[in-house]
Amino acid sequence: MEEKTLNEIAAEYEIHPNQLSRWKAEFLNNAARAFSKEAGEVEKVKQSYEKEKDELLRQIGQLSYEVTWLKKKSGRI
Repeated sequence: MEEKTLNEIAAEYEIHPNQLSRWKAEFLNNAARAFSKEAGEVEKVKQSYEKEKDELLRQIGQLSYEVTWLKKKSGRI
C-alpha cells in the first residue's frame, strides 16, 4: 500500500492541509466513541429521525393533495 503525505492527500481532495490536520486530530481524539456503544445510540436516533421525516413528508404530500382538491372544488384553479 502506498503511503501519501498529508500535503499529497490534501491536494488530491482539494482541501487545505491545515483542515485535514484538524480533522485527523479530531478523529483521533474521538475515535473510541465511533466504535463504542454510543455509535448504536446514534444509529437509533438517526433511524428515529428518518422515520419522523418520512412521516412528515407523507403528511405534506397528503395536505398538498387536499389543498389542490379543495381549490379545484372551489373553482380557484
